[in-house]
Amino acid sequence: MQVLPPALRRRAMISPLSLIDTLAAQSLAVVALTTFLFMATETSLFIGLLVPGDVAVLVSGTTAGSPAEYLALVAAAATGAMLGETAGYLLGRRFGSRIRNSRLSMRLGEGRWTHAERLASGQRTGWALVTSRFVPLLHSIVPVAAGTLSMPYLRFIAWEAAACTVWAATYLGIGSLAGNAFHDHGSRIGYAVSAALVLVILTLTTVSRKAQAR
Repeated sequence: MQVLPPALRRRAMISPLSLIDTLAAQSLAVVALTTFLFMATETSLFIGLLVPGDVAVLVSGTTAGSPAEYLALVAAAATGAMLGETAGYLLGRRFGSRIRNSRLSMRLGEGRWTHAERLASGQRTGWALVTSRFVPLLHSIVPVAAGTLSMPYLRFIAWEAAACTVWAATYLGIGSLAGNAFHDHGSRIGYAVSAALVLVILTLTTVSRKAQAR
């Protein structure tokens, strides 16, 4: 097997810093529009089951170089997420039983669907919806379950607006911190900061799951 020279191996590897620089070179409008479209399709077309929105928003956050850019991305991500969850809600109202009994439902697992249905029908639905936004995969199912169970739309979207805004602000902030660490301090500090931020994400997910359990 042919071994590439060290110089070619270095060129073939894409460092996080070069990826961040490539993303940062794009205009804010392009990054915001891409983030909006991804979040709009995450729930409505179940794209989030393949690539969780958490990843997309974290990557977008690395491009935020100023408070204005950060706020613009928060607005794009939150609005896109609300649009996607509205579409998921409408899909649940129209095709809820079919989706529930489909192969997709079987692949996701009975436990996730049952949990999503409990969140959409429990007495503390509002706070449960907020915390579910921080649990990967689950937040892609909850809107469909809410529509299937005919949860009042205004109540659903009011809580989801709060959830999407908090979630977008949190994950974009984490992405921005990681991107700035790589850009300002290089790979060593960048990896250390990224590892710490991953622990923060895992903590948020764990706390959200425990809150739902209570």
